Amino acid sequence: MRDKKLKQWNAEREAALAQVRQQTHDRVHGAKQEIEQSAHEARLQIAGMSEELSSRILNAVLPAGVHAAEVAQ
Repeated sequence: MRDKKLKQWNAEREAALAQVRQQTHDRVHGAKQEIEQSAHEARLQIAGMSEELSSRILNAVLPAGVHAAEVAQ
């Protein structure tokens, strides 16, 4: 009887651990996806800002009357 109860408790413990592992795995996977999405959005934002910044730098450096768009062509 004691062995049977011990096996039952072990099985319940293993089931609970498996459930917690799965929940943890799901949370980590979700967090990774959020991080990847944020990184992607940040890269897009940086790319847009760098184009604008380079245009401003060219306009500041170029002689008056010459625009960065003209140089790019």
